[in-house]
Amino acid sequence: MDEPAIKGVALIGLVQDLQADHEAGGRPADEIDARLEAADFDLLEDGKLSPTQWVPLDQYERMSEALCAARGAAGGRAAFFHERGRSAAQRMIDGGIYQQLDFSARAGGTSSLDDLVRDTKLRLSLMAGLLNRGRAHVEAHDVERNTMRIEIREAESIPECLAQTLAGFMERCAEVGGGETRSWHSTRPSSGVIALGYE
Repeated sequence: MDEPAIKGVALIGLVQDLQADHEAGGRPADEIDARLEAADFDLLEDGKLSPTQWVPLDQYERMSEALCAARGAAGGRAAFFHERGRSAAQRMIDGGIYQQLDFSARAGGTSSLDDLVRDTKLRLSLMAGLLNRGRAHVEAHDVERNTMRIEIREAESIPECLAQTLAGFMERCAEVGGGETRSWHSTRPSSGVIALGYE
C-alpha cells in the first residue's frame, strides 16, 4: 500500500471496543456515528478486518478518535491513548505471537543499558512490520540514569493518537521485560520526528 498504513492486527482491540460501544447505543453510539465514515463501519462488521491487511492511517486515526470521544477520556486524550497502547501490548504479549515482546522476560530481564537497548530494538522491529511509515532509531542518551530515547523519523503521517499509543505500548513492554517501571512519553520535536522516552 502506497499511502500511510497500519496492519490490521494493531486494530483488533480498537474494532472490538468500537463494536461494543456502538451496540450499547446511547451517547457512545452517537459519538461513533458522528465521526466514522462508511469504510470505517465496514471494518466494524464481524470478520471484515484481516490481521494482515493494511488499513490507512487516516482511517485508524478517525476510529481511534471516535472511541476516545465515545468513552469521554476523563483523564485527557493523551492519557486515553497511552492506556490504549499499554492494553494493546498486553494483548499481544498474552497472545504469544510476537516473541519480540517478551524476550527479555524469558532471558531474565534487563540488567544493563546494553540489554535495555537490545530489547527495545527487538520491540521496534515489530513496529517496522506493523507500520509502513516511520523509521525508528534507538539512542542511549544517559548511561548513569540508564535511560534512552527512541526517535521515529519520517513520521509526518503518523497521527498524534498513534504516537501516544506507542509510548504506552513501549512502557508496558518494558515492564513485562523486567525493566524499571517508568512513565514513557511521546513528544514531537519536529513535524517529521516523534521522540519516545521515559523519566
